[in-house]
Amino acid sequence: MRRPDAVCLGAVCYVRLDSWNLAKVEFASSGGYYNGITLTVFNRHTGPVDSVTIHSHDLPLRRKRETPGCGSDPEWGICRPALDLDTLWEAAENYLLLFQEPDSEKR
Repeated sequence: MRRPDAVCLGAVCYVRLDSWNLAKVEFASSGGYYNGITLTVFNRHTGPVDSVTIHSHDLPLRRKRETPGCGSDPEWGICRPALDLDTLWEAAENYLLLFQEPDSEKR
């Protein structure tokens, strides 16, 4: 997580968005490997507000890169590219900004 106030417990991190909202961030997996992150926003008084899973294949490809140890043409099911955590977190930050009050934005 890129927020200094995040509290991480195991594979889950919690982030306070403002005085009312809290976000739960965790890795999403499919087929035995991590392929994205799931974000759930909670209101402290009313409960869950919204939830979204951002998969790596939902994001635009910023640059083509070789997967280490796979060569330039990996075969299906053998090599899986590493998650682009910077791109995932950028998308997550944009989503979380929707639930922050304007005076509590950190950008």
